[in-house]
Amino acid sequence: MSQEPELRFARPADDIRALWETCFPGSDDSVYWNRGYRPDNTLIYAGEGRVYAMLHILERVLKLEPEHEWPIGYIHGIATHPDMRGRGLAGELVERALSELHLRQIPLAALIPYDDDIIPFYERFGFAALGVAPAFAAAREGRPATDADIPRLRKLYDAAFPCRILRTDADWRVILEEYRVCVTPNGYAVRDGDRLMEALPLPNGAAHGAQPPAMLRVVRADASPAFEGFSPYINLLHN
Repeated sequence: MSQEPELRFARPADDIRALWETCFPGSDDSVYWNRGYRPDNTLIYAGEGRVYAMLHILERVLKLEPEHEWPIGYIHGIATHPDMRGRGLAGELVERALSELHLRQIPLAALIPYDDDIIPFYERFGFAALGVAPAFAAAREGRPATDADIPRLRKLYDAAFPCRILRTDADWRVILEEYRVCVTPNGYAVRDGDRLMEALPLPNGAAHGAQPPAMLRVVRADASPAFEGFSPYINLLHN
C-alpha cells in the first residue's frame, strides 16, 4: 500500500534540490542553497523517500517610509513535481505557510508570481496585487559592481523605493555574488543571465514592467491599519 504524502517541514535528509532542478531547470540559485536555504523554513509534501512539492519562506523586514517597519514572510520557490500536479498540494502548502507565519507573529506575507496567469491562484488565498511593477530601465552596461559600491547601491535603492524589503550590506553581497550587477554613472542594473531584474533610475512615467506585480497578504489583523489606501509596488528581489 503506497504511503500518503505528508505535509511537514523539510529535514536535512530530504532531497529538496532534486525537486528544484526538476521544476526550475537551468536555474542555478547556488547562493540561495549555500547561504539562504533553511529546512525549518521549507514546507514540503513528501512520502516514500521522495519530495513531491515544496514552498520556501524567507523572513525579511518591509520598510514603509518614514516610520513603519514590519516583519514579512516572502514566499518563493513554490513547485510540485509533474507527476503530482492537479492534486491541490501547492494550495495546501500556501495555507500552511500562512498559518505558520501567524504562529511566528509575522504579520505580512508577500510573493511575486511567475507570470500573470497564476495571479488568480494566489488571490484565492487572500493575496492582492500592489499596483503594477515598474518598467525597469534598460540601463546601458557599466562596470561590474564590487563590495566597495554597496553604500552607493543601498542609497540608490532606498531612495527609489519608499516601500521596500530592507537590504543589509550582507544582502547586497549576496546579490553581487548571485547576479550580474553593473554600476552606471547615475544608477545600476541587476541581471540574471539576459533577464533585466532591476535597474535604476526608472524611466519617467513608466507603468508596467517585465514581471508581474508583487502580491501582499495581511496575515495578522493588527498589521492592516498601516496599509489602508497604500498600494505602490514592493520591490521583492529575493536575496
